[in-house]
Amino acid sequence: MKKALYLTPLLILAAYCASSAPVATLDGSVPTAPPDERRQRTLACGTTIAPPRAESLAGDHVYLTLPRAELDDTGIAVTYRITAKDPAEMLTLPFIGVPPTALLVKDGKIVATQTPHRGDGPTATVALGYRVGEEPYEEHLTIDRACPGTSFKDVATDPGRYRVVTVMSVQGAGMPEDMKTVPLVQASAALGVTA
Repeated sequence: MKKALYLTPLLILAAYCASSAPVATLDGSVPTAPPDERRQRTLACGTTIAPPRAESLAGDHVYLTLPRAELDDTGIAVTYRITAKDPAEMLTLPFIGVPPTALLVKDGKIVATQTPHRGDGPTATVALGYRVGEEPYEEHLTIDRACPGTSFKDVATDPGRYRVVTVMSVQGAGMPEDMKTVPLVQASAALGVTA
């Protein structure tokens, strides 16, 4: 019976909201959540990707890679893949914290971004468990918003100066209330990569 449950996606009611629900402290009081503006990670044009962050490594609990990053005149098509060695490892979808977000970086600064996801944020009341240890989770993103002073045609003339970076919150770990302190993992690739 247990095995049969693992082979089908697990529906988890209210998991997304429960991850940020207040918990009573030892004295019985309920801590207040920080204001919404403190819960967002800024990934804006002209900024660097703020710490804490680290490159995703093959030995990590959940491993993020970029098998594809291809440039054309209108943007960059990015494919990200999430895997895990433990067959029981699950992702909660939608992602908790910062979902996978593709960025184009030059000299450490963000010079192009993707159109924001629709429906991201702490409003979802139903989450889906995806057993990433049994089958890789793979999705596509498009970096389609060049920052002022950058065009995708300019990028094509000197692609070696740019890197595609996809970031997301660490998954499978307890999420702090203040999303600014959620560590990000990142995977990066040169333009033209197809693996």
